[in-house]
Amino acid sequence: MLKSHLIVFDGVCVCVLTRYGDMAEAIQDIRDREQAEEDEKWMNQRKKYLDSLAGELEELRRHEAGDTLQELLDFLFVAHPPVHLASQPTKPDVGDTHNSRMRALQKAVTLYHPDRVSREKHGTRYFVLMEEITKCLNRMYNIAKGL
Repeated sequence: MLKSHLIVFDGVCVCVLTRYGDMAEAIQDIRDREQAEEDEKWMNQRKKYLDSLAGELEELRRHEAGDTLQELLDFLFVAHPPVHLASQPTKPDVGDTHNSRMRALQKAVTLYHPDRVSREKHGTRYFVLMEEITKCLNRMYNIAKGL
């Protein structure tokens, strides 16, 4: 025997369903739409910070394209140290082997990852900069990994 289910979202009846799978799908659709709206809002807000960071990002791209990993990390720790951390971390040691370079990139990503940055404490501009630095480091990691 099938039961009917009524979904009420924000005080509005969305649909009447007869199967759990239909209800779960409808709820997921609602969540997906909300997430897409939230993502679009963040991208619009983020754009103004990207515009204000244009000079720093261009310099980051130049270092990414032309420097060795050691030179890039030296640049990052001087120009954009991870001030969001409680204690000042040491720069990752690049070393001579492929594995040591991979570990250095992994450590650098964890140091600069935006999930470790408080937007309220350090500001959205700094948060967006950390996102862009992490993207740069991830690109280098994927190239080194052969992806």
